[in-house]
Amino acid sequence: MDKTDNLKTALRCFGFALIMLLSSLTAVAQSKLASKVTLDESKATVETILKKIETQTGLSVVISTEQAKKMPLISITAHGKSVKQVLDEIADKANCAYKVSGEIVTVYMPSKRIVSGVVMDEKGEPLVGVQVMGGGKEASWHY
Repeated sequence: MDKTDNLKTALRCFGFALIMLLSSLTAVAQSKLASKVTLDESKATVETILKKIETQTGLSVVISTEQAKKMPLISITAHGKSVKQVLDEIADKANCAYKVSGEIVTVYMPSKRIVSGVVMDEKGEPLVGVQVMGGGKEASWHY
């Protein structure tokens, strides 16, 4: 084997090792999202609830202090629920969103956009009573 073949073999081994490492990290993160938590919080801050999730799971949860202050107090009871189920419930109750990247959960307030316009048919005539959905949760009616 010459030096080029050795280098190619080494790069293939490195690439394979990197893929295996990334796969195992993803599997660990997914297993942590599936892990069960126990919470019984009444009118608590989202930040307090997230810290309890961190303690119980080993996940790192990131949230802006400024955004956390704007979130409502929420109540949540979870006995044997998965972290994903609890995060979904928090997102729903606090009108926030979250993103998982490896073992890091980032909680944030989604940006709001105002969209205006007129919905028209093929002839260019405005349609009456058209429902426009934004983000899958909010709807507005145009008359």
